[in-house]
Amino acid sequence: MDEIRTLVADTGLDQDESLLAKVKPSEFIELGVAEWAPDLTPFLAQAARANGLTLHVDRTDGKNGGSDDRDFARKELPFVRFFGNCFAGYHEPADGPAALDATQVERMARLAFASAWLMADR
Repeated sequence: MDEIRTLVADTGLDQDESLLAKVKPSEFIELGVAEWAPDLTPFLAQAARANGLTLHVDRTDGKNGGSDDRDFARKELPFVRFFGNCFAGYHEPADGPAALDATQVERMARLAFASAWLMADR
């Protein structure tokens, strides 16, 4: 939950404890979206709601770092970086297959599918 508080704080919005109390870390999703493609956000938000997920959109240029979307960002192509939730030990030496949350992987796959479906159907 501390990771979620940090993300909420990073948005510059008030940290309303009553709102945060309703957020379940297992249902929290952060998506990185190309800052030059804001038209993607409504589809992602609709797909998240349909799957019972709380969505945080990180509008980013994505041109730095090691994520797979970096090469798309450097060519200023629209991208979405799907990211589940943080957990203790993320990107630490002990982070490996045993830390994988299969339920979270399923949630992300459903979100990606629903988002793609909505965009294709527009």
